[in-house]
Amino acid sequence: MMILKNISLFDSNTFALTKVHLLIHSDENGRYHPIEERDFPAGVEVLNCEGQMAMKAFANGHHHAYSTLARGMPFPENPPRDFVEILEKIWWNLDKNLTSEMNEISAYYTAIASAKNGVSAVIDHHSSPFAIHHSLETMYNAIQKVGLDSVLCYEISDRDGELIRDKALEETEEYLRNHLGLVGLHASFTLNDDTLQKAASLALETNSGVHIHLAEAEADQIDSINKYHKRVVERLSDFGFLTIPKSIFAHGLYLSSKEKEMIASSPVYVVQNPESNLNNKVGYFNGKEMGNHIMLGTDGMHSNMIRSAQTAYFTGQNFEDIDMQAIYTRLRNVNRYLETHFGDNGNDLLIMDMDTPTPIHQNNYLGHFFFGFENRHIRHLIKNGNFIMRDKKLQNVDEEIIKKEAQKLALYLWKKL
Repeated sequence: MMILKNISLFDSNTFALTKVHLLIHSDENGRYHPIEERDFPAGVEVLNCEGQMAMKAFANGHHHAYSTLARGMPFPENPPRDFVEILEKIWWNLDKNLTSEMNEISAYYTAIASAKNGVSAVIDHHSSPFAIHHSLETMYNAIQKVGLDSVLCYEISDRDGELIRDKALEETEEYLRNHLGLVGLHASFTLNDDTLQKAASLALETNSGVHIHLAEAEADQIDSINKYHKRVVERLSDFGFLTIPKSIFAHGLYLSSKEKEMIASSPVYVVQNPESNLNNKVGYFNGKEMGNHIMLGTDGMHSNMIRSAQTAYFTGQNFEDIDMQAIYTRLRNVNRYLETHFGDNGNDLLIMDMDTPTPIHQNNYLGHFFFGFENRHIRHLIKNGNFIMRDKKLQNVDEEIIKKEAQKLALYLWKKL
């Protein structure tokens, strides 16, 4: 147990801020509740948190840990001209050159970066076609050692041939026998009907869901219409994906009104990844007509959910006439998804310094979040009643050792590229 003394406790539903002493239990649920100072148990650590705020930790709805070692890598000699060439020349070239060691260090570093950004759970979509075996288990162990939760999947695709496809299916099935996770798929334009059917069957057999890239670029729709004479959501619906509650569709930029209505009437979640869409020049997300199951991710760009939410708001004002409350709801929908489908108890806490020249209260919290909050304000991350990060220092792993190993492996990867 520990006590956070004189802390402002923030309610993510009502936005109420209450000055309390908070007793935190060190158990699998990480329970916490206000306590009077006269009732402090003897021998329990008391941490003075004057000027700090406690709130539910963030979660990331769509990440790509495998892109960790890409930061600063050499650009292709012939720059990609469109989204498909970005995949072919950059990401599909990178994932083919990943090793098991790179997968592990990427997972470690992603978990560290996530923790430092107040993120206690990561939904990740992985790809390493020539290092598939035990890749998910390796990543799970690394993320768990840092202290975070994860919902992992392997990106099944037909782009590297049937043998690689089958290995990806086997890796997924093996992982889901022992862990909660999802059936990962790349995108409709790299998936034939046989693969979609196998993925749908596996998702049902394992009581999981599918995690697929959806209409991230117009090429996805063009391929589906030309080959299958239907739009992508209609194609996925034919395989039952829209009836599987745990399913996640990432991006969803190029959708018709009918497709949006189909999603809105289904239980699946759509993940908005604003900065990745800006970087790839594929367009802007518009969640109108898509329902309330929209959440936020970073798509491997970074691990900062505050930044993702702020970008979603600033771009969204121009392209879907959205307000701060709606974007904040999308941010917290990742927590709701995990609590609903993966048993997350919602008790993870991040502690922020209230470093502001103006008062924070229930009626102006969103103004502070979107115009003032930065990851530098995050001081502690608490999970299961224990510090994952304390005073901005990771507690379970040596960040410097991991960073040095990542830099070494990055140079090796770049030479391969």
